[in-house]
Amino acid sequence: MKTANFDWESYPRENNRKTQSMIEQELEQENLVKQQRFCSWCGLSLVPLSSNVSCYVSRSCTECGKTIYTPPTPAENGQGLVVNAGESLHVLMEPFSLSPRRRGFFTRNGLLLTVRMLLAAVEPKSEAELETLLKFYKDKAELFLKNSPLLDGVDWDNENHADEICTRLTQDKDRREFFAFKMFVLSQIADQAIIENNVRQTAWAMYHITMAHCFFEMGDFDFEETLWLGHQAHVFLAKVQDASVQTPAQAQAIEKLQPLFERQTEVTLHTWVEDEKPIGERIGIYGLPEETLRAMAKYHLNQFERKRQEALQAKEDKRKEEEARRQERIVWNPVLIACISLATAILVSLVNKFIPPH
Repeated sequence: MKTANFDWESYPRENNRKTQSMIEQELEQENLVKQQRFCSWCGLSLVPLSSNVSCYVSRSCTECGKTIYTPPTPAENGQGLVVNAGESLHVLMEPFSLSPRRRGFFTRNGLLLTVRMLLAAVEPKSEAELETLLKFYKDKAELFLKNSPLLDGVDWDNENHADEICTRLTQDKDRREFFAFKMFVLSQIADQAIIENNVRQTAWAMYHITMAHCFFEMGDFDFEETLWLGHQAHVFLAKVQDASVQTPAQAQAIEKLQPLFERQTEVTLHTWVEDEKPIGERIGIYGLPEETLRAMAKYHLNQFERKRQEALQAKEDKRKEEEARRQERIVWNPVLIACISLATAILVSLVNKFIPPH
């Protein structure tokens, strides 16, 4: 891609071609496939083992002198492996990932080590390796950007699309694409500054490249999610810890203040709640938050209204009970009178029947 002028600084324009190291890697892979896979003398593998093993050892064949690869020899006690003199142990590891969906979980030290590896990749051991680090940043950023959906419809290697690419990548400065683009552009600036022996510009560019790389890695979904969930868990545990320390003391203080608030009149409590002046100063209490004291005042103020409502409800219940009894009397009194009249008539009839008149 041919880049355009930017806010960071003008930087060299150059066509993007396959680097020499990429070509060498492809040739090396082709040669690896073409070479003989097993030693004609001992029959062991001449290529590194890559399947169904977690580690292997390499050594020189005693007959032909070629490097051969074989599984390690277990220790006699069944614990550990035996690596003999002249052998090298190779451990196969899956790519590091912070995703909880991957197999296995990190220990605390393993998590810190993984983050360090992500943020401090290709750490230069000397100033001579600075170009290697810049190439790593540039290649990583370019690979990511070429596969980004943000650049759909444009050709990274087309000079005519450079302005459109720059516009898309710099519109949202919170996206990983923006930080990748900074890595790519500033790597070219640093390369040119090194060629020109411009120490100050080199130092400036390297600072911003390193920061862009850190933000780029932290913008990965698994990294960001792990960081956010870890922060939420930390906040939750901190609140639980604070609550476990403060709640018993506050609960005891609230219990001891109950009689004080119960003795206050409704007018006093209403004033404390509504005039927004500190309640603690009025009662000489400074160990409890003002919000807690105001909540207590509101609670006791509400008790007056609750008692009024309870009294009204009791009065209404009594009225309804008396009304029900009155209705009951209205309904049953005629029935009772009729029953008494009927019984009287029957009794008179019986008397007249069995006791003849004189």
